[in-house]
Amino acid sequence: MILVMKPAASQSQINKIIEKLETLSFQVHRSTGVNYTILAALGPERELNLQSLTQMEGVERVFHTDKPYKLAARQFKPNGTVIEIGPVRIGDQTPVVVADVSHFKSLEQIEKTAKALMDCGIHMLRWGSSRVEENLRAQKQPNDLALRQISQIARIQNFVIVAAVSDHTELEFMGGHADIFQIGAHNMQNADLLRAVGRMGKPVLLERAVAAKMEDFLLAAEYVMSTGNYSVILCERGIRSFDDYAPLLFDVGLIPAIKALSHLPVLANPSYVVGRPDHLAAVALAGIAAGADGLVLPVAADSGEILRSNLPALGTKALKELLDRVRVLSRGLRRRPFHEASTV
Repeated sequence: MILVMKPAASQSQINKIIEKLETLSFQVHRSTGVNYTILAALGPERELNLQSLTQMEGVERVFHTDKPYKLAARQFKPNGTVIEIGPVRIGDQTPVVVADVSHFKSLEQIEKTAKALMDCGIHMLRWGSSRVEENLRAQKQPNDLALRQISQIARIQNFVIVAAVSDHTELEFMGGHADIFQIGAHNMQNADLLRAVGRMGKPVLLERAVAAKMEDFLLAAEYVMSTGNYSVILCERGIRSFDDYAPLLFDVGLIPAIKALSHLPVLANPSYVVGRPDHLAAVALAGIAAGADGLVLPVAADSGEILRSNLPALGTKALKELLDRVRVLSRGLRRRPFHEASTV
């Protein structure tokens, strides 16, 4: 159930509505915009007399929603969600880029490439299970050393760190270094992990599982948001296909559909659906044209490198060329262009 408060509703009136709903065993989530406060009430709607709520002071309208997701629905935040972290704003019509550096062999490579990424206007690094960690383990170094060192590089150069998490036992340590937690596609329906990550209070990047319908995807976001953490970013990375060329199919049609149904930002990761680095740009641009708020792109130390995971990656020169094309496309779509480094 969604309650829209009048623009002139006082804090006292809003609090009375919340108190009434809570006494009726509803869990209430609040979204305050420029003009309206919206309350999403999760609970036993069938037993409630809507007219009694509509007649309360400060209430403009009350309506049921038949969608199983309430907090992720656009009605909860009609103007959309913008997530601001350091120099980055996700969801404000300016495309952002997350550079995946998980496959680099050494911290020296990452540090060198980070400077080039900054020159391109990129301010986000994605970090997951990596070759650097494997090399450090071979040298009998602590398992968490790589992330600590990446964190130091990021802080010096003002990067936002997106860290992949696969188990709730990793959260406490990662919480001290990561700005955004990423839930991979294979964990999209891990309800316990979704709630645990949500309770950390940091933004969550949630990947779509390869066999998940759009409703399943939004329900997974709902699990995170039910903890009171509304900073969820969705990521389309491909669904199962029957083509030998690529095991996954980029579901470009999902992006505008989700933008219509949900207020959450959406990123596109084209790396799982193409077999060659020179095909990455075409699919990435398709995602931006469809309305994606940004891209997740594997970055290679060497141009045209195929990573050990068989994912294609872009060298910094090819990445810069792609971002130039993203700027041109954004202007054509009347969106704000991808940030130049000097404008951030």
